[in-house]
Amino acid sequence: MKLYWSIHSMPELKHLPVSERRKIFLFCWKRLPSTWQFWIFFIFSFVIMMILEWVYNSYSVWAAFLGFVIFVLIQVQISMRIFRAMIKTHFKRGKHIVDG
Repeated sequence: MKLYWSIHSMPELKHLPVSERRKIFLFCWKRLPSTWQFWIFFIFSFVIMMILEWVYNSYSVWAAFLGFVIFVLIQVQISMRIFRAMIKTHFKRGKHIVDG
């Protein structure tokens, strides 16, 4: 499984100039919260964090920070997968340049 950390590592965008790559990325970024995958993961992770808080009853700043870092790393990877699907759809529609 390949990990995508930025828009530069996405194979669908490598052939594009930086300005166009950024426009397409921002176009898809604004639409990310409208996907069901985003909300399922968000709700699932929130519930897991609440259960862990209840089970371990930890109020440690380091534990909270570590949980947040893990959450962000997983969220970035899920978001990049959703972005790739959006970008593929974007190109299938023949929209190579995002207007406005």
